[in-house]
Amino acid sequence: AILYGYKVDANSPSYISRGDRIFTLFDKDNDVAISSDTKMYMDSHTSDSEHVASKNVANSMSVGAHYGAFSTAASMKVSDSSNSSIKTMRVDALTTAIEYDVAAIGHFRTEPVEYLTEDFKRA
Repeated sequence: AILYGYKVDANSPSYISRGDRIFTLFDKDNDVAISSDTKMYMDSHTSDSEHVASKNVANSMSVGAHYGAFSTAASMKVSDSSNSSIKTMRVDALTTAIEYDVAAIGHFRTEPVEYLTEDFKRA
């Protein structure tokens, strides 16, 4: 990671991408120190909402008939009522993990110009 330049990249998930190599190391064990750092940070946000829906249906029907001195009538009524409750919950979690610390040590730390690649020197 320490050997390269980086550039902004809108298409990358981290918005950064590796650029050209800047340094060439001769002795990686004595020029770079790598230590793991397993710290992990997590932040979460929750939100919820409740929606109540009511439904009422009523139908009625009546029928009547007359024939001379006789009459008849019939009626019918149907009703239905229902309630439903819908609860929605959302959890957004953001996790950040730092895996490695990389540092220049020894001669690379004090004289980095001596480790520059030829391409970088010409640029």
